Amino acid sequence: MAVKEHLTLIEEREEEINLIMDRSNSILAYLKAQGVNIGPMEVQLKKARNTWEQTLKEVPETQTKIAPLVKQQGNKMRGDIQTYEAGVLAYLQEVSEAPFKVFSTGAGSANLLLETAIETHEREKKRCQEVSERSVRAFMKTRTLAMNPAKMAADTISCRIRNFSLWL
Repeated sequence: MAVKEHLTLIEEREEEINLIMDRSNSILAYLKAQGVNIGPMEVQLKKARNTWEQTLKEVPETQTKIAPLVKQQGNKMRGDIQTYEAGVLAYLQEVSEAPFKVFSTGAGSANLLLETAIETHEREKKRCQEVSERSVRAFMKTRTLAMNPAKMAADTISCRIRNFSLWL
């Protein structure tokens, strides 16, 4: 999923990065015309442009490669959500039909049943919290492990452009 997010980010920022590179190229051309030594910066800009162009070429290939994984992850996530929903609905049904809701149980019995219901509810809250934490850990793990050349190139270009923009 992290790779898919980075591919989307590359597509969204393509015009912006192209504009920044063109602007930087124009500024360097102006400085060069004024007699300023821009040798190192010109080399850096060429490297950044090459990296960006390579990244743009890799995007469609990467999308094709990860499409089955995205579909598989979507199916898995859908199944997890359905299982979780079924558990929550079963718990709701159990609480809706709980004996403490019946007035004929009496006050003493109702209090005991409420205490039991509170304990059950605490267990359910803990289970829901564990499911939530497990989902977050799985998401973070995929973000950490999903390193690819397109992502690294986009990060490198962003960093270089940021540094170059600060220099100007």
